[in-house]
Amino acid sequence: MAWRKPHNGGACGHCRSCENSPSGICSRHMNLRTVCIFLLSLVAASRIDAEAQDVVDNSPWSVTDSVLTVSKTVLRVEAYAFADRTDIREVRFEDGSRLHSIGEYAFMGCSNLKNITLPASLRTLGEGCFRECGLTSLAVPDGVKELPKGMCAWNEELRTVSLPAGLADIAAHAFAYCKSLESIEIPRAVSHIGNNAFSCCYTLAEVTLPRAMRELESYAFSDCRSLRGAVMPANSRLLGELIFSGCENLTSITVMSPAPPPFDCDSFIFEPDEARLYSRCRLYVPAESVNRYRTARGWKLFTNIIPVSHRK
Repeated sequence: MAWRKPHNGGACGHCRSCENSPSGICSRHMNLRTVCIFLLSLVAASRIDAEAQDVVDNSPWSVTDSVLTVSKTVLRVEAYAFADRTDIREVRFEDGSRLHSIGEYAFMGCSNLKNITLPASLRTLGEGCFRECGLTSLAVPDGVKELPKGMCAWNEELRTVSLPAGLADIAAHAFAYCKSLESIEIPRAVSHIGNNAFSCCYTLAEVTLPRAMRELESYAFSDCRSLRGAVMPANSRLLGELIFSGCENLTSITVMSPAPPPFDCDSFIFEPDEARLYSRCRLYVPAESVNRYRTARGWKLFTNIIPVSHRK
């Protein structure tokens, strides 16, 4: 099943023309991207050899033996700053770093980037900042409250992610196509997960949504082929369409809400042509609510609606 692009434009999030571009970025934004790669306008001033991208004296960053070291004086890594730098394998921030933000697409396309340790001072991450990198693990520091759109999309080697306890929002496509991501612990403060946030995480096996969860948008976990179980909290209020479409091995969904959460669409949990999944996947709900789910819009499509107390 093909991954769906965001409803509000192409991959760049600004216009529709980029949808047909192989790179996912339209020519207008490609120009900005190219310019920014050479400007590298970090807050701390630097001079760069634009042709070789070598560092000269007094630069706030340096690359030695494929390791990018960023000075503790840098407050912000600007948009597209190191995009497509395939020579970078590791990023280090100096002790005492005061970095507070990383701009959009700052490290996009750094396909050989395996390791980055983000400083505790970090507060804001920009859209697609680590898109199409080669990261194998990532720890997001405590000060970050929101994960941006497409943050780690297409990190096909990403296996482990550590998210901060105070995280509240995971935006659209944040981990789409992270094909090696085996598990994810979603912090208890997260109340919103955007569309396609975990689409095509082919090795993701289980997911438990926190009690604070209010809104789960369309296709959030679509095409997670290894997903076998999902638990949704009692406070779920609004569900997008086809949340688990393409999850061909999903055998149980547990919904703790006494009242069947409403859908904002007519497509429900699975695709219309996935009727077999409604038969195979067991729906566990509070015992007192079984009959409500059996007559509720969307939920009544499940063949097996079982009291949660009977879950093995």
